[in-house]
Amino acid sequence: MPETNTYPDGRRPPSRVPKAERILNLISALLHADQPIPVAEILGKVTGYDDAATRDSLMRRFERDKKVLRDIGIPIEHATAGTFGQEGYSIPRNAYFLDELVLPPESSQLLRTLFAWAHAEGGELSADLRSALIKLGFLVTTAPDDFGPAANPEPLDPAPKGQGSAAGVNLKRLSEAVLFRKQVSFRYHSLGRDDEYAVTVSPYGLGFDGQAWGLGAWYLIGRSHRADDLRVFKVRRIRGTVELVGKAEAFERPEGFRTREHLGKSRWEFKDLDPALAGDSSPPPYQAVVGFEDAVVSEVRVKAPGAKPTERPATGRAGFTYLAFDVQQERPLLRFLLRFVPRLHVQEPAALDDALRTMAREVLERYVEEGVV
Repeated sequence: MPETNTYPDGRRPPSRVPKAERILNLISALLHADQPIPVAEILGKVTGYDDAATRDSLMRRFERDKKVLRDIGIPIEHATAGTFGQEGYSIPRNAYFLDELVLPPESSQLLRTLFAWAHAEGGELSADLRSALIKLGFLVTTAPDDFGPAANPEPLDPAPKGQGSAAGVNLKRLSEAVLFRKQVSFRYHSLGRDDEYAVTVSPYGLGFDGQAWGLGAWYLIGRSHRADDLRVFKVRRIRGTVELVGKAEAFERPEGFRTREHLGKSRWEFKDLDPALAGDSSPPPYQAVVGFEDAVVSEVRVKAPGAKPTERPATGRAGFTYLAFDVQQERPLLRFLLRFVPRLHVQEPAALDDALRTMAREVLERYVEEGVV
């Protein structure tokens, strides 16, 4: 019989998600945490362990999933509570992720040729090998000088008419632009202004960030000619198709550039593109210090991995853990903090606390206008 459990407030619990999605959620939570996560923070909170099943059932489910992870070689570890840490489970990043791949020039040139061949769907490569080369090709584009000079490189077909969606065409063109150092132009949708702008970019890297079951996205990192600064563009917010501009090797990547150093950030950590595109000056970045009740701090750390622990200020509250946020855009941070009200304490700056209260009133007024409350 279907479960009919409800929460005390009448809400129905989430439906049960597929096993593969549940395990991916668990991997993501453990990898994003900077300290072991207690079982109590997994059951009832990580998607897939938060449905109407009993705690004993959820615990058995968790034990089965741990075995699956260990059987396929993912090193999920248990740590006991120590003087400066908490009891819980973790996946050591250094044991989970592969070391960075560095190829000698001659191997890089061969890989470049194979990558272009596979990406253009040429030759008799197997599906698995072709897929692996394409994935590897996206990764090696983060290292500017790994390839060395190519002997008469053949660019990828710039206009694969009738093949795949616009997003697929754009990814293919962007990967070519990164690989061959070609400039690109496109129209980009700004969420803040709900408008579109034409931008020309020298693309330095292309990478995927986020969870693999539909919540992640591709990002282009490069120098915006209009802003004359480094910017991160979400590929799905590109409108229309990407156009390749000019010849190959039209620019040089900054020395030591790595795509992954610009991914995995929260939205408030990115510079706001809108003022630059509109010809205005961006507000200066600042650091905010916010305290969270110890009961929710683990969730905050998972959702905001860039937040740094800091000592509790002299005027801080007992039972709160204080985190420092690097803020480039304020409103995205306010929207994030709003979900933890009233279990937080804005330490500094004072203006952030005022802005958070103003946003809370705006949200409440909107609900009142729409007759929700």
